[in-house]
Amino acid sequence: MKIKCGGLSRREGWVNIDKYQLEYTDIICDLDKFPYPFEDNSIEAIECDNVIEHVLYPVDMLKEFERILKKGGTIKVVTSFYNHPRSYDDLSHQHYYNYDVMNTCLPRYKINLKIINEKIYYSRFALIRWKWLGRLIPNYITFLEWTLQK
Repeated sequence: MKIKCGGLSRREGWVNIDKYQLEYTDIICDLDKFPYPFEDNSIEAIECDNVIEHVLYPVDMLKEFERILKKGGTIKVVTSFYNHPRSYDDLSHQHYYNYDVMNTCLPRYKINLKIINEKIYYSRFALIRWKWLGRLIPNYITFLEWTLQK
């Protein structure tokens, strides 16, 4: 089984979870309430698209993902960069992340997942309101992505 959390669309072939019943929700699951309604070692992949910044307990969320993930399974975590102006447009954001957070926090909190890929997304278009600034800063960090493996 593969689960997808976040994003605003349905992913075919995956179990789409959300805190609220939306048109694409298969299972309602509040990621701040533990344990999640999945068996240990039962999930082969998790996609967490712009979700981690919304949960109150991201460390506990990652520990739950570790619990339900099969050995060799992967988790893709995407979040907005803390310094991006749009990170602060959403009042439901609880936390803000930099590019080194997973390297620091996984060992610190004894989360047995390893980073197998890291991406930093850049965009000039993020500064469309400040075109003059966009010309001065050719690469502006917008999103971070990690692929973690159990």
